[in-house]
Amino acid sequence: MTLVVDLGNSNIACGVFDGEKLIARFRLRTAVEQTADEYEAVLRGILAGKGIDPDGVSRVVIGSVVPDLTEPLARAVEAICTTAPIVLRPGLLSGLAICIDNPRELGIDLLADAVAAHHRYGDKGYDCIVIDFGTALTFTTVTASGDVLGVAIAPGIKSAMEALFANTAQLPHIALEPPPSVIGTNSIHSIQSGVVYGYAGLVQSMIHRIKAELAERSAGAAKVLVLSTGGYSQVITAEVPEIDHLEPDLTLEGLLRLAGLQETAG
Repeated sequence: MTLVVDLGNSNIACGVFDGEKLIARFRLRTAVEQTADEYEAVLRGILAGKGIDPDGVSRVVIGSVVPDLTEPLARAVEAICTTAPIVLRPGLLSGLAICIDNPRELGIDLLADAVAAHHRYGDKGYDCIVIDFGTALTFTTVTASGDVLGVAIAPGIKSAMEALFANTAQLPHIALEPPPSVIGTNSIHSIQSGVVYGYAGLVQSMIHRIKAELAERSAGAAKVLVLSTGGYSQVITAEVPEIDHLEPDLTLEGLLRLAGLQETAG
């Protein structure tokens, strides 16, 4: 089995794969102040609760955008699984052409999104727009021919809500879900409307603009699929009909595939 860890700024998404089949998934809160010993204890408990025997994990893959936590987490999983993790870093072999000014600026999570999307849909002739609803809201575009054209980045939903609550003392903290009406009649529904439908509108606008550029590049011949992933994807995806597929495990699948590419290359 392979344990894949996507270490993000807000959450740590983990998946256990048997070959290419995902058999267990779980999330932890990202806490830079936690030690390797603390993460080891938490991970041992979760794996036990999922019925995963660490002795059966022969490979560990880590993709991280939090440098300060990469080493402690690597030590924790190595202590549990007794195998040195494969830590994926910028500049590695991906099988894609990274067509941005500085390819090393592309986060490993976004590269994983592009790799997984292209693997699933590239050979079917589809360009893909991957929308990742994480700490940041990102739009990564990869063509059917394997060119990562670039990325658009906006503040993520959680970041926007935290800023709103931090600077507005009387607003209540709320659940992220659609309200009964766009026109809110109380504080909770008003915030839910602004966040859920406001972000849905942002996403729709970006999809239309990116599709227009892709159509211009291909003289109207592009076939485009829009995919969503990330911790906050489910709520907004339901409000955006332009999103074709919700792929909650896309980043984990991409990290697994990236690790395989490095091993094949020797």
